[in-house]
Amino acid sequence: MLLRVCSEKRSAPRVRLKSNNGRIERSSWLLLAVILVVQTSANRPPRFLIDGQTEIVIRLKEGPDTPPGSLIYRLKGVDPDGDTLKFGIREQIGSDILRLEAISSNEANIYLVKELDREASEGNFVTQSFLLLVEDVNDNEPIFKPYPSAVTVKEDAPPGILATVEATDLDEGAYGQVLYHLQELDGDVENFAIQTVNGKGVVRLTNQLDYERKALYQLRILAVDRANQGRINTGTAAILVKVQDIEDQPPVFVAVSPVTRISEDAPVGTSVLQVRAIDGDRGINNRISYSIISGGEDHFDIDSSSGIIYTINPLDREDPQNSNGAYILEILATEESRTVSPHPSTNTEVTIIVTDVNDETPQFRSERYIGEVLENAQQNTPITFLQDAIPEVFDYDQGKNGTFELFLDGDSGVFDVTPYRGINEASFLIRVNDASYLDYESVTVMNFTLVAKETVSKDPKLRLYLHPVSGVITVKQPGGDSFDRELISSHYLTVEARDDLGKGNRNTAQLIINIEDVNDNAPIFLANKYEARLLENEEQFEHPLMLEARDIDLNGTKNSHIEYSIIGGEYKNNFSIDPNLGIITPVGQLDFEQIPGDNSNIRPIHLTIKARDFGSPSLSSTVPVTIYVQDVNDHVPMFTQMVYKRSIPEDMAGGTSVLEVKARDADGSSPNNRVVYRIQRGASDKFVIDSITGIISVAKGSSLDPDKTNPKSKRYTLTVVALDGGIGDQQLTAAVLVNITIVDVNNKPPVFFEPGTITVKENIQVGTVIYHVEAHDPDEQPVLRYHIDRESSVAKNEEGILVKLSEYDYLSLWDLNAVDGTLRVVRLIDREKIETIKLVVIVEDMAAIDVGPRQTASATLTIMVEDENDNNPKFRKPFYKCSITENSKTGVNIATVIADDADKNRSMSYYFEGPEEITNLIHIESQTGEVVVAAKIDHEIYPWINLTVKAVDSGVPPRYSLVDLYVQVLDENDNNPYFEPGPVEYKIKENVEPGTAVARILAKDADSGEYGKITYLLDRISTQGKFLINAETGTLTVSDLLDRETQTFYNLVIEAWDNYQFGYLSGESRNAFKQILIHVQDVNDNAPELHLPVDCATITEFHNWREPITSLRATDRDDNATPNGRVQFHIVGGKGHEMFRFEQVGGDANTGRLFARHSLRDRYGNYTLVVEARDLGVPANIARGELRVCVTDYNDHAPVFVHPPQNVTIKVPENATIGTTVVEVRAIDADIGANGAVRYRLRQDAAGGWRAFSVHAGSGAVRTAARLDRDKQRAYQLRIEAYDLGIPTPLSSDLDLTIYVQNVDGYKPHFPEKKITFNMTENMRPEESSVYLPSVIERDEIDRGDEPLLPVCYYIVKGNENEVFELQKDTHRLTPFKPLDREMIEEYSLLILATEDCAFRPSYKPETDSASTLQTIIKVLDVNDNPPKFVSSIFTGGITTEADFGLEFMHVKAIDPDQGENSKVTYYLIGEVKRTLTEGLENLAVSPFLVDKDTGAVTLNFDPQKGMKGYFDFRLAVVTGAVVNVDDLRVHENKDGSVDNTKTDLYMHLVNGNDHSVMEVDQVLQLIDKNIEQLDDLFKEFNVLDTQAAEYQPLTAETLGSNQTVFWLVWTTLFLGVLLILSLMVCLSQRADYARRLKAANATAYATSTPGESDMTIRSSGGRVPNTNKHSTKGSNPIWLHAYENDWYKSEDQLSRSERDSLDENAVDQDPSNEKPYYITTAAFPSIESTETEPQNNHSKYSYYQQLEQVKNVKNMETTEL
Repeated sequence: MLLRVCSEKRSAPRVRLKSNNGRIERSSWLLLAVILVVQTSANRPPRFLIDGQTEIVIRLKEGPDTPPGSLIYRLKGVDPDGDTLKFGIREQIGSDILRLEAISSNEANIYLVKELDREASEGNFVTQSFLLLVEDVNDNEPIFKPYPSAVTVKEDAPPGILATVEATDLDEGAYGQVLYHLQELDGDVENFAIQTVNGKGVVRLTNQLDYERKALYQLRILAVDRANQGRINTGTAAILVKVQDIEDQPPVFVAVSPVTRISEDAPVGTSVLQVRAIDGDRGINNRISYSIISGGEDHFDIDSSSGIIYTINPLDREDPQNSNGAYILEILATEESRTVSPHPSTNTEVTIIVTDVNDETPQFRSERYIGEVLENAQQNTPITFLQDAIPEVFDYDQGKNGTFELFLDGDSGVFDVTPYRGINEASFLIRVNDASYLDYESVTVMNFTLVAKETVSKDPKLRLYLHPVSGVITVKQPGGDSFDRELISSHYLTVEARDDLGKGNRNTAQLIINIEDVNDNAPIFLANKYEARLLENEEQFEHPLMLEARDIDLNGTKNSHIEYSIIGGEYKNNFSIDPNLGIITPVGQLDFEQIPGDNSNIRPIHLTIKARDFGSPSLSSTVPVTIYVQDVNDHVPMFTQMVYKRSIPEDMAGGTSVLEVKARDADGSSPNNRVVYRIQRGASDKFVIDSITGIISVAKGSSLDPDKTNPKSKRYTLTVVALDGGIGDQQLTAAVLVNITIVDVNNKPPVFFEPGTITVKENIQVGTVIYHVEAHDPDEQPVLRYHIDRESSVAKNEEGILVKLSEYDYLSLWDLNAVDGTLRVVRLIDREKIETIKLVVIVEDMAAIDVGPRQTASATLTIMVEDENDNNPKFRKPFYKCSITENSKTGVNIATVIADDADKNRSMSYYFEGPEEITNLIHIESQTGEVVVAAKIDHEIYPWINLTVKAVDSGVPPRYSLVDLYVQVLDENDNNPYFEPGPVEYKIKENVEPGTAVARILAKDADSGEYGKITYLLDRISTQGKFLINAETGTLTVSDLLDRETQTFYNLVIEAWDNYQFGYLSGESRNAFKQILIHVQDVNDNAPELHLPVDCATITEFHNWREPITSLRATDRDDNATPNGRVQFHIVGGKGHEMFRFEQVGGDANTGRLFARHSLRDRYGNYTLVVEARDLGVPANIARGELRVCVTDYNDHAPVFVHPPQNVTIKVPENATIGTTVVEVRAIDADIGANGAVRYRLRQDAAGGWRAFSVHAGSGAVRTAARLDRDKQRAYQLRIEAYDLGIPTPLSSDLDLTIYVQNVDGYKPHFPEKKITFNMTENMRPEESSVYLPSVIERDEIDRGDEPLLPVCYYIVKGNENEVFELQKDTHRLTPFKPLDREMIEEYSLLILATEDCAFRPSYKPETDSASTLQTIIKVLDVNDNPPKFVSSIFTGGITTEADFGLEFMHVKAIDPDQGENSKVTYYLIGEVKRTLTEGLENLAVSPFLVDKDTGAVTLNFDPQKGMKGYFDFRLAVVTGAVVNVDDLRVHENKDGSVDNTKTDLYMHLVNGNDHSVMEVDQVLQLIDKNIEQLDDLFKEFNVLDTQAAEYQPLTAETLGSNQTVFWLVWTTLFLGVLLILSLMVCLSQRADYARRLKAANATAYATSTPGESDMTIRSSGGRVPNTNKHSTKGSNPIWLHAYENDWYKSEDQLSRSERDSLDENAVDQDPSNEKPYYITTAAFPSIESTETEPQNNHSKYSYYQQLEQVKNVKNMETTEL
């Protein structure tokens, strides 16, 4: 509320002015009086224009809402005289807050000069012309009145009031009303509460307090005004609540050593430890007394006052009653209270461990051991102990004190004991060491002593000296064995101190001297050797083979950490050992057969195991391990054949051999590989097998005749099993099937199955099979044939008289199939002629053996012929026809039917056949055949009665005949017309054309003629002129246009009349009526009408998308029950149409509701949707309109700070000037408009630190507003509020910043070193290669105050452009993103920048940031991850027969990109060097070449002699497996005669590497196609496009053709030319011969270029070099000699040239003084040029084709282009 206070005395009001720096000053000022100064010559005064008001009232808000310089009012005045007006301010106190500025002759503006403060004003004095009201803003904090700062409360005090506080606020209204809140420094406020009562804060205790839990509470009372918007001001008051202790807690132990050690030889009275307890009520602190209530009462006692525990009896660690040297004492502490009874007490437990001294000797479990051993026992055979002896030895001492060694005394080396050393307890084994002394005939009993001897002295002396005055303890004698940690690791001493020069009071302290370990003990294996048995094919030992070595150095250190490894043994790679556990396991399964050895089943493998510790220096020891690999029967016997088959005759005699089976076993020892045979099943006692040889023979006395076996067996499938010598379950077997087929011998006659008697009907169908004669022959493949014996067969008639064949050929009635015995009827049988037939059938085996009588058999078949009724009755007429009128009386005669029968059965019966409803109308007498009327007959139903009369005789089966009976029924007019059943409702579309047929109405009349003719009539009234009917056909048609919207249906009445033409007027016509309903169907001829709202449908962005936005309606005059009248709504366009959808209302088809498809949050705006109303008719009618939807924004997003992060600390130098920008905060708001407009302001804190800074409301720039003084305040906690301008409720969020004032002597973090180097191994996983960078030096020594420790972040600012490394800025961990590759980059140089600015990635400035950088060098260590690669895929070279043994004639070279030892390459010659087509090299028993493993030099390993001929071949990438020989290399020439450099043909042949035969062309092409993938790289290197067979193509007549004349002219010219130069050739022959010899003498052997060798190439010769197979290239043979005897595959031209190419014959005599052979190095072909990076001379780029141009005798051939 704005108040206007007027002073009665009209004194000047006082207000409080705010200076620009924010400090409040008090002064008084006068609210302005506006004075009008008039310059006029008239006497009328001017006046203000104030709209008839008596005063001017202005309301202004104080503070920044009305800043200085604001225009607050415009004055207007008028002078009746028209003079110029002058405005001014009366000079009063405070009039300086306003400034007046004239803008015209009668107007002036009033400006505010200083800031307003309402609280400084006691009232507003207003003159008669101006009133200024200052509106209050919330700019004052609540201020507490004096209150008690401390309150004391007993811990058992009940809840109640503790204190009352009051705070006042100078603001008015809600801004001046105060509410109180309570806080506690540690957040412990559940025991207190505060209430606001009458403006005061009443602090209450709500729960009982506990002094022991918390003795002091620091309460903070917040007084907060009730501002409902804008900032909220808070005042703070602190109250200290002290809790007064009461006696309610037991004592508490504060000094208790849970575990204490004391040596077992400590004297009685030695102090062990001291416990101390205090009163649980720390505010009272009563005296405590101590006592032992359990444990160790016989050995320990405690001082009741001091709590010192001391010994009272001697100690023995080995005493079984002390829990292995440990005593657990329960100590009771009792409080001596004066007020509480019984006295409070508490207890605790302490453990006293008695440490060991070497006071026990080793002991055996048994006093005496008796054992036995066989005299032929092998070495390492253990002795068997008898009489329940326990082979164990023990020492009750602990650790090294319990270490002992075992050895034998008096056994003369015959036995040894294992292990030879033990600790505390060990089981031992005595084994044979020298078996040669075990001879029962020489000695039967051997006595010797088993000794267990300690290795540590019993009484080690501690050689320490204690200075009696200074108390310094020194070692008496350094070095030696004064201290042995393995003997005693800790020395427990009790040091006594006495005052008065050793005569006064004393006190003791326990001193523990721990001996640090040094690596002075090597690991010792518990056994001097280890043995284990490993079964073949097993991946684990029969018993786990665990080696154990012990290192008595300090456990848990590198000195005692043991690692096991296998260092020796031929098969060491087949086993692995766990480096930590010492468990040896096979790497894989071992194959006994692959281990050399004899036929025994045990083969040993010897390994050497090393155990080493990690001490410095590392110590180690070794032990032999023998692994006995035992053969396992793992190979199944294998038969030589999968199946054995044999056929034998059935009469084979017993004992005859049938066949032999053979199986082999691949096991390596006997009896596993010994095989025996047996028949498992299938022999049926007919066959036996020899178990050793596997021969199967016929069992003696057995018959193989299948006919004599039961069941009959023609084939025997024997399962023969081969068993090896395995024992029990380990025995392996293999089975094979032996199929023995018994071949039949035909030696038995057939046998008939007795046929018996059969019955046949007399008229049986011809071809019917009446019987199947069967006979059986025991033989396997009989050929049986059947026939009828005509002589023995007879027949009789019904009277039993024989019928002769001449009278009736009864045998011709049958046909007997000779092959299958099928008997068929071939003619009809007449029973009246023949009734009984006896046929004699004979069968004969046509496949019988030739020796002996015919194999036949006979049988008699009796056939009985049955009689059959085979004559039908016969009517006297073919049909019967008669008539009768309808409605005749019952019994009237209609007709009579009669039938006769030729059979003896002449009695007949007559019946009607037909529908029952017809047979009921007339009746026939069954005996006489008379037909009469039986019921009323209606013509309209039955105009004719057509029946079938059936006459049946009395035969069996009876026979019958049928005849048709036709009875005509004459008509009478006795029936009304009737309409045929049909639809009574019809549907027709409203748009049909007139004349369209609607329906055809059918009516019938049961009468005939005119009586049955129908005439149709239509009622005119019901049709309304819209329909017509055809009188004759009844077709109903449309006669006029229809409209469903006018009338939806028509009810028509139709009449049907019979005899209308002749009987309508005379009344002899009959009629019928029918009513039909015609529905007019709707047609979609009306468009929908869309009803859209006029205004915008407004929703908020938080509108529930599942609820409708608005509803739309549409009307359609078409039928709403059909799709034509139903309307659907669609959104077809408009802004944001994809965000909305329509949903039809279920109850109203023409109403749609608009929904949002999804949430509209953040989708605010105005949307104009194009809505389409579409009916469902076909075609559809459409109506469209625009629907406006307005989605309003809702202020639902609070501003979110995006920079800087929360709780970040920002440093500001102490000497920063006012206005210095500290940081720019930035927040974003997802809303729009005013809802998204973000403003910033500082929240006021109780400490007032916010006054030193200001924030720009728009930009968020935080600047200093006052000078900073680090000595007064080093850190400022600022809370910046970002708020939006949302309506109705603005939203805000806070950002907490810590502003730290830096000393002007600022510092930056810097590294202790400027450069550091790390090693990372290539190919390792990134997480394994990570390193941590060193920490920085964070502070200068001149500034070590309480400055907060800020995190230092590291960044890579240089050297990581390819992002190879990742540096975690907070953990300082440097990790590569992926495995490194040394071959790509060996070293990385990174520049690391350390900074305390972790919010932003810094930009590196060398001039200012170099002090905080660290150059990090990452060296990539090499691993052997690259195989060597030859510099060329093929190396070639050549030698002459003049070369010497050991000649180094060529080099091979391979490079390895690895480094150091990993890049060292060693060369080996793999496989044999094959020779092809050689002569004189047959006796060469060694490899012809040797390769130097270090240099790759190839030297000659034999001495070539004259007469040696041949060449050494090479293999093509070890793919084809054949020897490739290059025969010729040819080029093409262009039309102008120049060489075509784009084509080259290479002729070659391949030689089989096994038999040295030349392979056929088809085989070569198949071989190349098969290995095309492997040859792909080679083909790409030489640009090979195709491989084809080279064929000889003779010159044909087609070639001559039209050029025949030219051809002969050319040859004639050539012939004459030859004659002219013939004489010149003879003269030059000798000269050319010697020239070639001279050139051959200067030539060198062919090889690839090698550094340091001659740079001469083939090209220097100017022609072809002899002995190099025509310009040898990679892959050609290095030696090509002439005079081959098998040069059949060469052309004549090649043979002639090869004779000239022999180096041997053309060489001139060499100088005897120079014995070095000559050889050639060449790089003639660019395609095979070396990949070495050595400098090449100009000759290396010499074109190969330039050389070929010198060849003058190259032939043009049809070749494949390459």
